[in-house]
Amino acid sequence: MKRNLLSLFILFFAQGIKAQEFSFQLNFNDAIGNKDSLVLGYDITASDTIDSSFSELNIISTPLDTAFDIRVSDVYTNLFSSSSFGTFQSKKQLVKKTNNCEFTTIAIEVFAKYWPITATWNNTLFADSCSEGSFLTSVHPGGWWDVASTSNLYRAELALNNSITFSSNNDGNLSIPFLAYNSGAYLNSNNDTISVFWLKFGDSTILNTSINNNQQEFQYNIYPNPANETLHVSIDKNIKLTNTQLSIINISGSMVLKESILSHHTELTINHLPNGIYFLKIDVNNEKSILKKISIIR
Repeated sequence: MKRNLLSLFILFFAQGIKAQEFSFQLNFNDAIGNKDSLVLGYDITASDTIDSSFSELNIISTPLDTAFDIRVSDVYTNLFSSSSFGTFQSKKQLVKKTNNCEFTTIAIEVFAKYWPITATWNNTLFADSCSEGSFLTSVHPGGWWDVASTSNLYRAELALNNSITFSSNNDGNLSIPFLAYNSGAYLNSNNDTISVFWLKFGDSTILNTSINNNQQEFQYNIYPNPANETLHVSIDKNIKLTNTQLSIINISGSMVLKESILSHHTELTINHLPNGIYFLKIDVNNEKSILKKISIIR
């Protein structure tokens, strides 16, 4: 099966008509020597789905390998945002690059029977200013690592390392129909457990914005969480709200709500947002910030 997929990918790649701006190969080995790999990268003309012009091939209808299969996908993201099973899986994905070196987060889905997994890559490729802060993690980067994960993979900076060995991201509480996904894994339609990890391209500043550095600079309260129709945000009354912005970011990394905060207590109407996991960010006077994971459940 995997050999057939590779042959299809090579054929499709040979027919490609575009040269991407940046790409690299991410290799994976399981505990007994099974191998798989992905090609990841970015380009200013790429989209966040399947781009045939970059030789990306949608293999979502192709069954998984029986022991070890790695894919990039929107399946996990769609489970959180709309409870649907996504639209694509691929062995290659380029995401769109903006002029400010901002990128959509790439979800890497791992089906493995034999953990741990070792990932390897060529770290000398990450010398460009737009990619030198890139990393692989088991925590969705929108949460900036203030949320724990099951896997022992905290954050592997791709420019500073060339390999990482890590455990599953499933906490063991998956079951259909009760809980088909959690913060780091999901069950597919065949009841296979898929662990999810994330790769984020970025410059060096992306590594310096961890919520752990700024979270305690002011007191705040966000409730209820999970939320339904409204969300309350309270900020320390000693904080001056001269230029304070609040934004809500979905698990794909897209901003779905943004507004200025003019009061130390704000009530947000969120009934237009679908069920799922989000990240609420508050920036105070361009000096202090917090980022908090929230859930919307109805």
